Amino acid sequence: MSPAICVPGSASGLGTSPSATGWNLGAQRRDRKLWTTISERVEADVAVLQLTLVELEEILKQLMGIALPNPRIRGDEVATLISTLAQILPLSSGLLCSEFTRFVQKCCCKERVLFSSPQLRVVMEFFLNFIKVCPSWYTASSIRALGQVLHDNADRASHEFELLFAVLLKHLDPAGVDIEARYAATSCVSNICTQAGKTPEVYHYFSSLLRMVVENFRQQAQSLIKGQNERILVKACTCSMKCVFTIINSNFDRLGDRIAATLPTLLSSMRQVVGYGLVLKCDSDDVVFSYQEELHPNDSDSSVCGSDGGGSRQVGDGLLARLRVTVLYTLEAIAQHFPKAITSSMDHGVRMASLSCMSALLNIQDTLPAILEWMVQTSDTDRNVCTTPGPEVIGESGTPPLPLPAPTASLVDKAEVVPPLLPLTPPSQVLYELLPAYQLRLVIEKMLVYINDNDKVASSVARTLGLVCRWISFPPFRSTLSTPKDRAWLDDLLGQAMVVLAGKINAGSPKVRWNACHAIAKVLLCPSLPLASVTWAPTVFQALLTAVAQQENFKVRISAATALRVSHTRSAFGSFFQLAVRATVDALETASDLKDVTEFRYKEQLETQLSFTLVHLIHISTEEDDPLILEALKAKPRGFLYDWLLHNLHRMVATIERESDTTATGSTSGGDLNEEGRAGGTGDAHDVNPIKKEELLSAVRSLLRILDRLNTDKAYANSCISLLYDTKIGLEHDVLYSNEDIPFEL
Repeated sequence: MSPAICVPGSASGLGTSPSATGWNLGAQRRDRKLWTTISERVEADVAVLQLTLVELEEILKQLMGIALPNPRIRGDEVATLISTLAQILPLSSGLLCSEFTRFVQKCCCKERVLFSSPQLRVVMEFFLNFIKVCPSWYTASSIRALGQVLHDNADRASHEFELLFAVLLKHLDPAGVDIEARYAATSCVSNICTQAGKTPEVYHYFSSLLRMVVENFRQQAQSLIKGQNERILVKACTCSMKCVFTIINSNFDRLGDRIAATLPTLLSSMRQVVGYGLVLKCDSDDVVFSYQEELHPNDSDSSVCGSDGGGSRQVGDGLLARLRVTVLYTLEAIAQHFPKAITSSMDHGVRMASLSCMSALLNIQDTLPAILEWMVQTSDTDRNVCTTPGPEVIGESGTPPLPLPAPTASLVDKAEVVPPLLPLTPPSQVLYELLPAYQLRLVIEKMLVYINDNDKVASSVARTLGLVCRWISFPPFRSTLSTPKDRAWLDDLLGQAMVVLAGKINAGSPKVRWNACHAIAKVLLCPSLPLASVTWAPTVFQALLTAVAQQENFKVRISAATALRVSHTRSAFGSFFQLAVRATVDALETASDLKDVTEFRYKEQLETQLSFTLVHLIHISTEEDDPLILEALKAKPRGFLYDWLLHNLHRMVATIERESDTTATGSTSGGDLNEEGRAGGTGDAHDVNPIKKEELLSAVRSLLRILDRLNTDKAYANSCISLLYDTKIGLEHDVLYSNEDIPFEL
């Protein structure tokens, strides 16, 4: 081969000037020299372990500054340095191990790093031991780094599989509270499964792995169809699907029955990701079908596709599109290995889900005759289930009749929405304008009787009781009462209702409890309610505090925390202010304690709502309350305040901005909320008393004052103060420019 000849001026044509080339060569030489120096220094310390934490931190800082890939640094040298560092880094230093994790991710992301078996054993033992003892905020990144190491080295890790899967399956458990660690474990397991052909030992772990991955995929698919299709969620869903695909194609005989047992759940989740395909529009003799696409492309689908285990980056491939392609491959594998399951299964859901997955991707017009013939043979027992109406449907007899069934129509490509013909409604009236005082009193008395009925009835009664009783202290309504006797009767009924609702917070089904909390919040929301002087206030506050601190159901705790922040004044809490602060701080500390796997989906909502409640309490506090707040915070472990600020400050700001945008665009309304959202989700929990940026800024300033004046642990306070100042600067900017009185010029 003849050498390349460079003529003058050709460097610019190649896009690199001679000066830039010389600079790159100089930088590469410097990096190579620094790498050699560090390698020799680290290797010499393996036997003596004399490097201090400060020296190790400086070494890792220098390594992070070296540009990779470097043609002067070979891959085996990278593997040697990584394994050497793994031998000398102390597991007790979380920060150093975290920096080492970043360095490993940088090396394995930039180029292919192949470890020898002894080196791989050292690196795996380091990460597995660190994952066991590290704080939770380091777990996800450590598992991701381990997954990147195993991406090209899993075939030489078979001797460590027992310990490896013991750690990964723990974090892969659907009941796990750390969702980022679960996503990271899914990606790591996906990398191992892709090497299953080279390491047949992994087959023995497929049985327990299949159950967890299918359940995780189900939860991830549900999050996707709710619109939570962030990049990390879509990529985790893809990794779960890759694991399932590998397990199905493994032809491991003992897994056949287990795979068949998971098909109903698996196919239903795949159906949600791909689309519902054909949907029966009208339950009548004239069947009308439409094509319904469940997931719609968004920023995640059109963004640059990052590496999720494939080892490369592909520009233009949407993450959501790649997920659907992976689902198609898995569906094809199911059809090949379990053809009878999807064609003649006794489970109607399996046949329906598999057909819908396929029909969603086919030309609907061409497949119409076969699909219609198949649909005729469906079960006659599938019918819609109607729930029992509650007291909130008062006046149901006056509602307009339902629209007639849709006429026969040809098959359409997309779902058609025909707005029903609704009669013109008169101007809305509030409750006290419709009911005289004596009728309102009778309604409340009847509700106080029915609230002790069956839990399904009691939950609706409790919610409606709060909506009715909130008018009792409303000044326009009280002005319509002719005698003091009427006011006394209604005040007494309000007291009885609040005591009954307080008792329901800690008794009955979870639905009764969170509806009781919601009802109390609606009553406390009345600005003219003399909360500081009413006799039932201690009973209500004590019930709410008990629910915040001790309830196992997270939705009940969310509703109770929401009700606690309804009062706008410090005087309304009275002697319960200190107890409210302590209960909220205690609940934040134990928010990750799960006794029921179904509560995991509300964990983030609970942490956010408890954080808003604590912010509200700090906002309304006075300087005399500063010692009480500091005492409640210092009663927790030393890193509690810093961790809370680090993980929740920006989350609260983002939640406020998101809900402000939602309110401005009018995308949500009370009628659009489902029962779940109305009873404790972010849509309802935060709108009882929405926190504004002004209140968050006030709480940040109060915390700065408390830490500056009263806290004696200055070293610890400085780290918290730095976080607070960063948030304070951003909030002050937002609050300043959101003030409509200040002219804004473009």
